[in-house]
Amino acid sequence: MGNKDYAGKSILDIGAGNGALYQALHEKTSSFTYHATDVSAAMLAQSVIPIAQRSVGEIRDWPAPTQKFDHIFMLGLVSYLSPEDLSEHLQWAREHLYPEGDVCISFTNRASWDFRLRQILRPLLRLWPGKGVLQQTFTIQAHTVKEVEALCATAGFHLKKLRYVAPGIPFLQHLSPVLAAKTGIWLNDRLLADFWRRRLCPDFLVHLRIATY
Repeated sequence: MGNKDYAGKSILDIGAGNGALYQALHEKTSSFTYHATDVSAAMLAQSVIPIAQRSVGEIRDWPAPTQKFDHIFMLGLVSYLSPEDLSEHLQWAREHLYPEGDVCISFTNRASWDFRLRQILRPLLRLWPGKGVLQQTFTIQAHTVKEVEALCATAGFHLKKLRYVAPGIPFLQHLSPVLAAKTGIWLNDRLLADFWRRRLCPDFLVHLRIATY
């Protein structure tokens, strides 16, 4: 979220889950209008988001079809969307964004070593004891920055800002969460070269603005 000022802004959180973004926003300011949507009522029930500000269902079924927002977030969502659903979400966001607003989206980084190792080792990882993310059977939709730029341009967006996030050593989180957290902080403070961020960050964030031609 950086140093952006959200005071007085209208915000839509698509795929709000347990309300992590809502809580992070409240730590910065309380004077914003927030709406959350998620396909999982159970996830929203775990949040502290006021019930009146929750909506359960697909974004295409949003109850206020003409409503617009200053900021639209899709965090931890698009990795689970098909290419067709992602295109639909981008188009919907463009139609419901104020001209000077922005969209913030997180993507799984196809160029990261973490993602590449998961793909190579997937058959073995499914034999790993437990039912965590290592054993997931559904497909994660990963993207490169160039792919995202092309998708966003097709949807009528301009990529305003890109940031690689959560640097770390592949699989260390599953072996030692404490060491992984410390390593991540250390890497984040020292990784300056774009080459290393592309390889060691499993995700990246983009901020989009409506393109003007």
